[in-house]
Amino acid sequence: MLNLKDKDVIVLGLGKSGIASCNLLTRLGAHITAFDEKKKEELKDVIKKLPKDVVVQYGNVLSLPPSDLIVVSPGIPSDISYIKKAKDVNIPIIGEIELGFQMLSHQPIIAITGTNGKTTTTTLIGKLLEDAKLNPIVCGNIEIPFTSCNISKENIVVLEVSSFQLETIIEFKPNISVFLNFAPDHLDRYLNIEDYMKAKARIFENQTKDDIMVINADDPVVLNLSRRSRAKPYLFSTRQTLQEGLFIRNNWIVARFSGREEKIFPLSDIKLIGIHNIENILASILVAIILRIETSSIMDTIRNFKGLPHRIQEVGNISGVRFINDSKATNIASVIAALSSFERKVILLAGGRDKGEDYTRLIPYLKERVKKLILFGESADLIGSMVREAVEIYKVESLKDAVDLSYALAEFDDCILLSPACSSFDQFSSYKERGEAFTKNVLALKERLVENGRGIFTKKC
Repeated sequence: MLNLKDKDVIVLGLGKSGIASCNLLTRLGAHITAFDEKKKEELKDVIKKLPKDVVVQYGNVLSLPPSDLIVVSPGIPSDISYIKKAKDVNIPIIGEIELGFQMLSHQPIIAITGTNGKTTTTTLIGKLLEDAKLNPIVCGNIEIPFTSCNISKENIVVLEVSSFQLETIIEFKPNISVFLNFAPDHLDRYLNIEDYMKAKARIFENQTKDDIMVINADDPVVLNLSRRSRAKPYLFSTRQTLQEGLFIRNNWIVARFSGREEKIFPLSDIKLIGIHNIENILASILVAIILRIETSSIMDTIRNFKGLPHRIQEVGNISGVRFINDSKATNIASVIAALSSFERKVILLAGGRDKGEDYTRLIPYLKERVKKLILFGESADLIGSMVREAVEIYKVESLKDAVDLSYALAEFDDCILLSPACSSFDQFSSYKERGEAFTKNVLALKERLVENGRGIFTKKC
């Protein structure tokens, strides 16, 4: 455990994790200097959340003062110049996840990572544990900072971890690691896919033979990375019958361990759409089985779990035209998963800030599953140039324009899907704000149609 009393600590970045780190470090008796590239006026509400003794430096960081420790926020790349200089003079550099881990005593940790599905799986595991009276604390990349949680010895920590957070671990070690899937992402931050892969694989780095990893047996990258780990593997699959693990057979989720089989849950009772959500559910159930939660409790929790906002969520229906909000789909793999969830072709709304992915990977799915593609935001021209032969394309300036045009182009029983394949940071502060804007625009469209006397029940059948 770190002894930080009277130590000089630098906190880089004053987002949620930076604020939480400052508060914890103050309680530990450290002297804190926080740096953020935003201007003082932009940070006035943040300053109110900080302990009064924290010294804040605003604007571009040219050099760092002497310190005993640097706590870096996940949004700050670890290869920038002043972090490199700190490494050169052997100043320890950790992230908020490592700081939180160092302050724990012996509380068990379940850590969940993967390119897609982390938040849904983290939330569901937390719910399974809560319903079984196992006192979970759900936090991490799910937007509740690890260091902000009041964790006691009775709690189990359920922690969503991103590749950005895993970059800065040192001793962090989950008792149960969950690796859901791997696909190209964040190539605007990483030099190549191998660097992204290495960051993700660090979830296994400090695990021992006494620890457990929950692995997607259908993902060859995840399976290969897990073979380098010393932890005991537990597998799940939607595509194959496993000798040992959790799998699908005859539309039932089946558990097979030590030669014994048990039917856990019928797929027909699951409320979530898409095979990717079945994978999330399998991973969550497998954790529950490892923790010896009763099957009846597992079944009750799964039946009542309706998923999370901004993840293939129906937000409106106008004259038989459904609007689906999948704003959380910020990479190509998640868009492919969303498109694969619908039986009919959809009108797809996509665009935002490019993350360096190869949009040509979408071409076969656009041809097979999309009737029209409406592009908006910074990346509209780039995406359009890469997939122009696959589908009929329209380009608009804003998300509002995309909603209005999609309805004008739609016919009865069509599905309009917002699944952007990009980050939101060109026009919105987060995928949540983008999803909320989509929903508001759909509701506003419905209102305008009624107010204008055009009616909304006139779409062609």
